[in-house]
Amino acid sequence: MIRVSNRFRDAWVALALLATTAGAASAQTEVLTVQGTLPRLNYRDSGANLLWSIPANNVLWKLDGPFNAGVVVVTAAAPSGSIVLNDGGVSIRGGGFPEAKLHVGNINSATEPGQVLVDPGNPNAEATIHAVNQDINTGMILETFGAGRKASLRLASPDASFVQTTGATYTLRDLNNSVNAFTVFPSAANNNSIVLRNGKIGLGVINPANPLQLASGAKVTAGGVFTNASSRALKHDITPLSGERALDTVRKLEPVTFEYNADPGELEVGFVAEDVPELVANNDRKSLSPMDVVAVLTKVVQEQDRQLAAQAEQLRAQGEELARQRAAIDRIATSLGEGNGATAREAKRTTADRNS
Repeated sequence: MIRVSNRFRDAWVALALLATTAGAASAQTEVLTVQGTLPRLNYRDSGANLLWSIPANNVLWKLDGPFNAGVVVVTAAAPSGSIVLNDGGVSIRGGGFPEAKLHVGNINSATEPGQVLVDPGNPNAEATIHAVNQDINTGMILETFGAGRKASLRLASPDASFVQTTGATYTLRDLNNSVNAFTVFPSAANNNSIVLRNGKIGLGVINPANPLQLASGAKVTAGGVFTNASSRALKHDITPLSGERALDTVRKLEPVTFEYNADPGELEVGFVAEDVPELVANNDRKSLSPMDVVAVLTKVVQEQDRQLAAQAEQLRAQGEELARQRAAIDRIATSLGEGNGATAREAKRTTADRNS
């Protein structure tokens, strides 16, 4: 037994080397004991400079560096297997050897938490977790193996929101709001269902050229105009609309004024979807397409324009006929006038001859 003393503490260092032999096999155990009120094991260089120090008491065990105390701290309350290093991996409360490079928590436990906290300590610094792979696409997977449990990514801030996945949906909503603001179902049409790029939103469009652009071809322009998709390539069974059917539809339309329940006080002018004629009604009878009404009105205006043109042509022809008739009448009147004048002159000559 070796006694080591200094002015800070009184410690006993016991060195024992035990060897046991059992049959043909042998085992050797080396024991280093540091004993005292505040035991500490110091590592110094050849110049007696402190390199590392391992103090301990009945509450905790620490590893102090030459400049910083408590580089590693282990409390007496730490359960068995709190940290396990094996085959290049680290397990933290994993209940055994690590199953990944970093294994936190025990998937077989319903009570043991698995939590990773990144706190930079500086409110202006970033707390970032990077998932990096140079060869293949990289993602961060939040996975739960328990039925009915949710895997969530929670962003805790004054404007907190989080996303979660279940067997049916992927949602994004405000932490304190029970209504999902954004939901994606696994049956989404393609890999680019919703794309945000360069300040633009594409629905099924990977590189939207407008503030809002749909895969159907519809879009909202930079000027704020909603434009319907109308290419011939997107349509079939294209048939001309008859003027008679369009006029019948217009006659049955009932324009009304109203206010939306969600926007009281704002007077609107339009139609009621349930009351419009079949030609301009949508299948759900709850909505209307402005282009349907525009097409019907356009046909009616075209028919009226055609009728007005026909009437104008008829009036022109009648005018020409009246002009011809007036000219004929004038000729007749002139002819009659000339005949009457000749007769009067002949009568005067006859009378003069008799008197002579």
